Amino acid sequence: MKKRLTSFVLILAMVLSVMPGFKAKAATVAYLYNSKKPNTILNDTKNSYIYVGGAKLDLDYNIGGLKTGVTGKWSSNHPERITVNKNGVCKAVGNGAAYITFKYTDPLTKKSAKLRVRLKALTRASGIALVPAEGTNVNAGELKMKPGEVASFGTKLTTNPKALAVNSQVTTTYGTYFELFQDEACTLPAGSNVVTIMGSGIVNAVAPGTVYLRAVGKNSKNAKTYNVYSSVVKITVAEDISVVQTDGSKLKVTSPSSDILSITLKNDKGVVVTQLGGSPVLAVDKRSAIVTIGGTLSGDYTVVITTVAETVSRTVKCEPSRLEKIELTSLKAGITGEVKNGYSIATINFKLLDQFGNNVTNDARFPIAQFMALWTPANGDGTEKAVITGPGTVELQLKSSTILSKGKLLIIQTYGQATKIEADISIGLPAAIDSVEVMGIYKCGIGTTSMVNYTKVLDESTCSIFAGTTVADSKKLNNMPGAYYLLLRVKDTDGNPVNSKGVTNQRIIVSMNGTAGLELDGSESIDGITIDGETFLTYPVKAIASVRSGSFGLSALAVGGKVAYKTITKQIPGSLTVQKFGITGGKVCYAGQAEYLDYELIDSTGSRITDFEAVVKLTIQRDAANEVYISIPNTVISSTVAQNGVGTSTNSFFFWEKDMETGKAKLKYFPVAMGTDTIVTLPGNATATTTTTNVIVMVAQ
Repeated sequence: MKKRLTSFVLILAMVLSVMPGFKAKAATVAYLYNSKKPNTILNDTKNSYIYVGGAKLDLDYNIGGLKTGVTGKWSSNHPERITVNKNGVCKAVGNGAAYITFKYTDPLTKKSAKLRVRLKALTRASGIALVPAEGTNVNAGELKMKPGEVASFGTKLTTNPKALAVNSQVTTTYGTYFELFQDEACTLPAGSNVVTIMGSGIVNAVAPGTVYLRAVGKNSKNAKTYNVYSSVVKITVAEDISVVQTDGSKLKVTSPSSDILSITLKNDKGVVVTQLGGSPVLAVDKRSAIVTIGGTLSGDYTVVITTVAETVSRTVKCEPSRLEKIELTSLKAGITGEVKNGYSIATINFKLLDQFGNNVTNDARFPIAQFMALWTPANGDGTEKAVITGPGTVELQLKSSTILSKGKLLIIQTYGQATKIEADISIGLPAAIDSVEVMGIYKCGIGTTSMVNYTKVLDESTCSIFAGTTVADSKKLNNMPGAYYLLLRVKDTDGNPVNSKGVTNQRIIVSMNGTAGLELDGSESIDGITIDGETFLTYPVKAIASVRSGSFGLSALAVGGKVAYKTITKQIPGSLTVQKFGITGGKVCYAGQAEYLDYELIDSTGSRITDFEAVVKLTIQRDAANEVYISIPNTVISSTVAQNGVGTSTNSFFFWEKDMETGKAKLKYFPVAMGTDTIVTLPGNATATTTTTNVIVMVAQ
C-alpha cells in the first residue's frame, strides 16, 4: 500500500505539471524514509520511535525521484536527545522527542526547501523491581500483615545496560501493573479475599491467608503484552494475638501465627491470678488456650502471652456471666397424659443463654427459683400459673377446653435483670419419638481460627478411627478438644427436632459393642452439638485406653411411641497397608494448570479407600500446614512428604485435597513441563501392585 502511495504521488505531480494553468515552477515532490524500509514515508505529524542503546535510524531522501546528488544539510533541534550525522544517520542519546531536518535547494524552483521528521527517543527496560514504600517492611521476601492494615509498593523499571552505556542518565518510562497469585510460581491468579491492591500499589489486608505479589511491565513502547517481571513478595495476613472472655471464669487466648509458650494473668492491682506454661497451655492446641480461674472474672485484667515469636500484653475488661436470653426449644407442647388436681399436663422446654452465648440452663447461678411462668389460653379462660418444674422445663396446667388449642406463654426472670420471653404456644396431642438416625461419631477440635469444629470419623460408609487412637476424657462437656461424641438426629411425630434429652415419658436406648474398646461415657444425652445450623442429641464416647483394632457397632432405639432405630457396624483398622495405589486412566492436561486425576487406593483387606482421613493415614503424613504432599522424584510417586510441594521432580507435583462436601480425598496434579509425563505409583509394601499411567501435558493456547 505504501509503495502504491509513493507512485501515486509522483504520477500526480507529473500530471499536474502539464495541465493548463499549472505553474512550471511548482516545488518538487519530496519525502524522507527509513533506508531499511524504503516504502515507508516519514513525516513530522506522527512519532517514529528510536531507542537509546538500540539500532540507529538511517534516513534517506527522495526528491523528485532523486535519492542521491542533492546537496543539503542534516540537523537536530534536540541533539541531547537524538543526534544526526552528515549522512542522515540518527542515534538516540537521551529520552524525548526531536525534529530531524534535511535542508536543501529544490532542483526545480532553485529555492531553499526542507524535509522534517519527528522522532521520539525511548529507553528499553531489562527488568522491573517491586519497591516497598517507607513503613512497608519486607523481610526475606515476605510481608506480614494483619487484617485492616495497609502497605504500599512502588515499581522501578531497570534500564537496558546498552542504554546506560550511551547515557547513564536515561530511564525507562513505560507503565507497570501489579498481579496477585495463589502460588509462588505465579500460575494461579488470586482473588481479593486475602488482600486487595490498587493500581497505585496500595495493599489492603482483608482476611487471614497467603498470596504472592509481583510487578510486571513492558520492555518497550511497542510491546503488545507485559514481558518483564519482578521477583515475588509473599504476603501473609494473620490475625493478631487476641484475648476474649468466653465465660464468667474463662478467657480464650489465640495466637494464629505462632505457638504459645506461656500465659500470665494479672488483675488490676498487678497481682498474678493464674499462670500457665508448657503442657497446660496446649490443652486446646499450640495456637490457642483456655485460661480458667477458680472464681469469677470481674474488672480489668492484663494477660501476658509469650509465643515463639514474641511476648505481648493484652488488656481485657471482664464481667461476670449474666443471663442474656431465654429461648424456647419448641412452640408446640404435647400433653403427657398425666392429670394433676383435675388439670391435664403439657410440658414445654426452654434454655438460658448468657451474654457469651453459653447455655447456662443448668448453671447453679440461675436456679429455677429465679423464674416464673404464666400461661394464658387463647379461649379467654384467663391467665393461669404455669409451674417451672426443673431447669429448662415448664409444666402447663390445662383445662379440658384448652387441649388442641393455643395460648400465650410468658417466662420471666424475677431476679436481677428481669429477662423474659413471650411466645404463642400450640397445644397438641401427646408427641412421640418418630425417627432416630445415627449420624456417626464426631471428634471435637479447635483449629487455627480458634473456632470449635467437629470432624466426622465414623458413619455407615467411612471409618477414620484407627487402632492406637487416644480418646480424651469428655468430662460430659460437648466442646472438649480431642473428645469423641456420638450424634443422633431425632424427630417427633410433629416433625420437630428433639435436641434436648428426649420426649417426656419416652427414652432412647443407645448401645455400643465390639472389641475396639470404645463405649458410651454414660447413658444420658448431654447438651446438644450444633453442626451447620442443626442441633443433634449428643452422647460422649470414651475408651478404656487407646482404641484397638477390631469390630465396632452402635445402635439407637426409641422406646414408646413409634419404634425407630438405626445401627452401624464398622471395622476399626489396625496396621493396614497399601495393597494397590494407582492413577486410573490418562488424560490431557495443560502445563501450569491444576487438574484432578482419578485414582484407586486398595488397602490390605481389599477395601477401596476414598475418605480423606483414611487415605492420609494409609499413605503419607500431613505437613505443618495440614496439607498432604506427595513428592515425585523423577515423576514417580513415593511415600515421602514434599515440603510446600517442593520435591526432586522436574516435571510435576501432586498433593491430596479434601472435598469439603463429601469428605473424600482428591488427587490434585500440577504439571510444569510440556510432554508425556509417565507417572509410576510405587507400592506401599512388597506385595503391592505398581501401576504406570501416561499423561499428555500440553501448553494452553
